[in-house]
Amino acid sequence: MKGLSTIVGSSDGVVQVYPWKELLESSLASGKHSLTFCDVGSGPGAIALKLSKSYSNKFGVVLQDLPEPLKHARTVWTAEHPDGNVGFVPVNFLKESLVPGQDVYFMGYIIHDWPDSDAVTILKNIASVMNSSSRLLIHDYVLQHVYRDQKSTESDVEMAPEPLLPNYGSGNIRPYNYSVTMLALFNSRERTREDFIALGYEDF
Repeated sequence: MKGLSTIVGSSDGVVQVYPWKELLESSLASGKHSLTFCDVGSGPGAIALKLSKSYSNKFGVVLQDLPEPLKHARTVWTAEHPDGNVGFVPVNFLKESLVPGQDVYFMGYIIHDWPDSDAVTILKNIASVMNSSSRLLIHDYVLQHVYRDQKSTESDVEMAPEPLLPNYGSGNIRPYNYSVTMLALFNSRERTREDFIALGYEDF
């Protein structure tokens, strides 16, 4: 996953595009010494590693995953960022609650591995430990529709100019291929924006 993040530039995108600086300033203004960041299903914690390096350890990072991936994560952080402000906390996010009260809970390419019922369980287990100011960031593929519908929630999404399909057709085929892969391997799928919204409202 660390290699994939580097190849597709996803770690750079998350670090550079999301308004982390404003969040940090707000957190520090409230008297905190750092912004707490829980990487859910972290693997080696590629995004958290990039954030911690970019903001000089002003993020208090917690990596949460099964014990075996966390062993690898320790190796990666020891080699690449030995002075990082990071904790390694094992969790089975289908059965257990996560570290409570974090400012940010982050899931990078996690939800697409799971069918809807399990995805909802994961989201509930995160929601149960969030406080009133916590936020959950889901970084994942979002499928665009192949038709133009002004009633769609994609009305604010940049679409390909006509006569191209709004999602650029085969020029944007990779996430649709991933969806087939997710179905074959995990009985899951890549989701549209509407699908993600529906998960967020499921039995909460």
